[in-house]
Amino acid sequence: IADDYMDRSGGMWSAIKKYINSDFFVDEDVKKVLDVANGGIRPDEIFFQERVKQLEIFIGNDINFKMLTRNNYNYQVNSDVLNLTFKAGLFDTVLVFSCIHHLTLSEYKDRVNKLKVFLRNLKELIEEDGRIYIIEATLPLFFEKLEKYIYFPLYKTIFREKTVPIYFYHHKELRMFLDELFECEFIEYKSTADLLGGGWKLFPLSLSLKWLKIPCFLYPYKYLFYRGKQI
Repeated sequence: IADDYMDRSGGMWSAIKKYINSDFFVDEDVKKVLDVANGGIRPDEIFFQERVKQLEIFIGNDINFKMLTRNNYNYQVNSDVLNLTFKAGLFDTVLVFSCIHHLTLSEYKDRVNKLKVFLRNLKELIEEDGRIYIIEATLPLFFEKLEKYIYFPLYKTIFREKTVPIYFYHHKELRMFLDELFECEFIEYKSTADLLGGGWKLFPLSLSLKWLKIPCFLYPYKYLFYRGKQI
């Protein structure tokens, strides 16, 4: 699924890569990097070449060994994102790209608690004045309520599942959780149309992944770009 997603959404990721290297990263601080739920992505797939050259450490983490090792580079750690056993303050930069919606449990309060534990653990790994960079799809309030109170109960009933595959937060709620732990330096929301010039370009992807409930040409998701400083 991950390989298929990357193949089909390559246009969107190319647009994101260009955007984050132009406006998102703080140049002087991107040297010791942890990429959480990395999926085997190489540093040069995230950073422009001049940033790759300045890296001292780049560690990719993922629970899926096959995904993690599809591209070989020096440092890869196969572990759950809730069990990252690195030295405190080791990194100046932590990347969390399209990961948060995978932190799911059956009940909403449990999902929120899992998210807060995840963020607190990451905070411990960031050095003083270091930064966390988050890219995450979020939903408008109406669609988030639709997801929470209608879609997920139906999903669990029909598929007899105890947990849901993914959960997208409302952008204000997610930012509230982030601001509890980090000093927000940069925040922006971009729609699929903003990134690609039109939602139709992701229509094949909406047909390939069953958990994208709403076809991408009606794409209500907005991508949150959040840069927070360690406090």
